[in-house]
Amino acid sequence: MKYVRGVLIFVNIICLLGLLGCYASYYLNPFDYWYVSLLGLGYFIWVALNIALIVTWLFIKWKYSLVSLAVLVIGFSYHVKMVAINVNPGIKNHQETIKVISYNIQLFKYYDWKKNESERDKILHFISTTDADIYCFQEYFQMRDEQFSTTTKLKKILPDHLMHFEAGVVKYENQEYGLATYSKYPIVNMGYITIDSTKNKTNLVIYSDVLIKSDTIRIYNVHLASNHLNTNEVDSMIPTSEKSFSFVKKWMKKLKNGYKRRYDQINILAEHLNSCPYPCIIAGDFNDVPVSYTYRKINAKYKDAFIESGSGIGATYNGNLPLLRIDYIFHSAYFGCNRFKVHPLSITDHYPISAELYIRR
Repeated sequence: MKYVRGVLIFVNIICLLGLLGCYASYYLNPFDYWYVSLLGLGYFIWVALNIALIVTWLFIKWKYSLVSLAVLVIGFSYHVKMVAINVNPGIKNHQETIKVISYNIQLFKYYDWKKNESERDKILHFISTTDADIYCFQEYFQMRDEQFSTTTKLKKILPDHLMHFEAGVVKYENQEYGLATYSKYPIVNMGYITIDSTKNKTNLVIYSDVLIKSDTIRIYNVHLASNHLNTNEVDSMIPTSEKSFSFVKKWMKKLKNGYKRRYDQINILAEHLNSCPYPCIIAGDFNDVPVSYTYRKINAKYKDAFIESGSGIGATYNGNLPLLRIDYIFHSAYFGCNRFKVHPLSITDHYPISAELYIRR
């Protein structure tokens, strides 16, 4: 029993450090402490392990369970950012709502050569059935010669919406990759923020000032740096083999690069937000979890629509790494939120999200 206690204490210390690391990743600069930020990816694992240890200690030496319990209680403010608890998230406010959809459409699946048109049409069908006022699309793709028609088809689906598109990358003088915002409201001003210092501007932020009755609202459409992890590689990894260690080494390098790039990008965006004269809606693919520096830089001044009126874990990443919420709709306190939804559409590697906002009067 003494040996078992020793092992459990050692495991408990590791699990406590892992959970405390998740809390710390919310504040620490990921450019210098990227390895701490990694712990946030396994937040739910660390929580589950600590709960399991609390239960285990109750049968062995109950006083030891108090340490993990205390750390879990201390982290309450982080837990409520990871899990939304709204009793009636679907109840609407009587005021007029502004429905916003954010969706990383993964280039309309253009590079899925065998079925790219059918996958594109599924995405377009989803858009045609949602009836949103504002759409923020990341990884938007269009061809100037319309060989693979996207914008023309989308404008037919959304004839009452105005389009703001910015290309981060242009290939073969024909293929354009970037961000697109479609607005039912008049767009009175538009611009973009260069946040990517690499040659190919695969990451970008665009903003569109829209007029809603007598109010000017700024819509930020955001796509921050990805970790570029190919989750299909996980299935081919053989435990303890050289191949596995090679994959882990490559993943760590990608993660490190992703965190450092997002650190620079989110600081540029936060600075631009500080100078914005209008109420804001900030939507997009942030490629980071709620217990992160990236999230804190925006959530410090803007409300998370999911926490306001969503429910559950709200995972938005459709891949082999489960339970990751990396797509967000933030908004100024000028707005309230009636309803937030993650749409279970498994076409791209992200699920579309929507929020129904209203202007507080």
